[in-house]
Amino acid sequence: MLGLVCLLALSACSAGEEDDSGPAPSVISPATLVTCEDRGDCGEPGSVRWSIPLTDDYQMTRSQEEASRIAPAGQWLDHQAPDPGGVVDDNGILYHHRDTLVTAIDTVGGTELWTEELDHPVDRVRMVGQTLVVRTLAPGERGNGRIHLFLPDGDGARSLETDLPEDVSLGWRMAVNDTHLVVWDEIFWGIEEDVARVFLIDAATGAVEWEHTGRVGLDNHNLAEDNTVYLRQPAPETDDEPLSVIGMVGGEEVTEFDLPEEVGRSSYQLWATDTGELLFNTGRCTLGEADCADRRITAVDADTGRTMWSEERAGAIVSMTEDGSTTRLHIETGNDYRTLDARTGEVLAEGVEAAQETEALLGSFGVSRPHPRTVLPSELRSLDEESLEELEEEEVEEMAARLAQELDMIPAELHGPGMEEIPLEGLAAGIRRLTTYLAEDGRVVGVFVGCAPGGVRPSSWDSASPEAVCAEPRLFAVDYGV
Repeated sequence: MLGLVCLLALSACSAGEEDDSGPAPSVISPATLVTCEDRGDCGEPGSVRWSIPLTDDYQMTRSQEEASRIAPAGQWLDHQAPDPGGVVDDNGILYHHRDTLVTAIDTVGGTELWTEELDHPVDRVRMVGQTLVVRTLAPGERGNGRIHLFLPDGDGARSLETDLPEDVSLGWRMAVNDTHLVVWDEIFWGIEEDVARVFLIDAATGAVEWEHTGRVGLDNHNLAEDNTVYLRQPAPETDDEPLSVIGMVGGEEVTEFDLPEEVGRSSYQLWATDTGELLFNTGRCTLGEADCADRRITAVDADTGRTMWSEERAGAIVSMTEDGSTTRLHIETGNDYRTLDARTGEVLAEGVEAAQETEALLGSFGVSRPHPRTVLPSELRSLDEESLEELEEEEVEEMAARLAQELDMIPAELHGPGMEEIPLEGLAAGIRRLTTYLAEDGRVVGVFVGCAPGGVRPSSWDSASPEAVCAEPRLFAVDYGV
């Protein structure tokens, strides 16, 4: 397989001049700002809301085992390099990260506002209130990286200093609410006593309000609005000893209780509500999948640890919303959706009714790309090194070029609650989703990066990478149609 991928690259190099057999231009092909108002199809399923050209260097990563993907230049051999990503704040500003850059984009008009360059690659951005939290990876250092806080405005972003000790190297977990964030420093995690440090940080100032050192683990949803943090303790040496959870306020332990039997000893996530419940959430699964039936949600009283209910059907929490004094849990199992009362477990909505709660289910909208063997022409599906040896040199180059183009243009397929799957045929090469947001008109919109059709160029012999180059990278937004 590696030999065939290399042959693809070498054939592309030897092809030299471009020809007219490439994919047809699409709506994102112009090297300028494009908006749906220009075409009058705003809000229609699969419509491009806006598209802007990117100035960074990108390349294509190709394999017969998956559709091609666009990637920042130089990442073709770096499997640990962070993927591009983004987040959209309440004001409709997209913060898009790739490599060491973070760029602010106005999603209403698709205009670039500013770009911030950091010292190391960015692997995550999040909003906490009005503060932009950026995590970077520090290659070669213990742990996963560092966090940086910024207060963005229309012209740039002002950096906030934190009180974190200089030796802190943060794990990937980060819990947030509207005002604070909790980060986890794995000092000796996995060694000796599994010791970690946990820090509560005021996002508006960067001040560390407290830190705790102990045998505790952090999830991504276990910080309540009153800044109570619920931490799980590592599994004991024997199965006879129960797993436990501790609640902390001001860095001091205020409660401790054992996990309910319904949770078992498998993987779980903690979700803390603002109405006094603590949910043991499970991973998402598809009905019929192995062990799916055992993945149930269990609720306990956050003060006492008393089990209040355990869901009879499999499912995973997508989000939580508040309705007065009630926390509503929005649950997904495959294409099935339910809304539950967090205190009682009562089903408040299910099926079509639950699937129509679009804003709460925003995290369920995604994109998939079919495996090449399910969409490639039959003569390309069976292509391997042995079959290529039977062809003339010109035929080899032609087949390799065809396969590369087919892999690049495998369409992304939009999916989500209350909608039919939408293939994005011929829109972009190497397309990948960055994030999803709710637009001003209440419509679900996905943000993508990809190469304009026809914008893929062969690698030159003096290039640092044998991978094809994307000469026309684009950042664009597409309507899901709901």
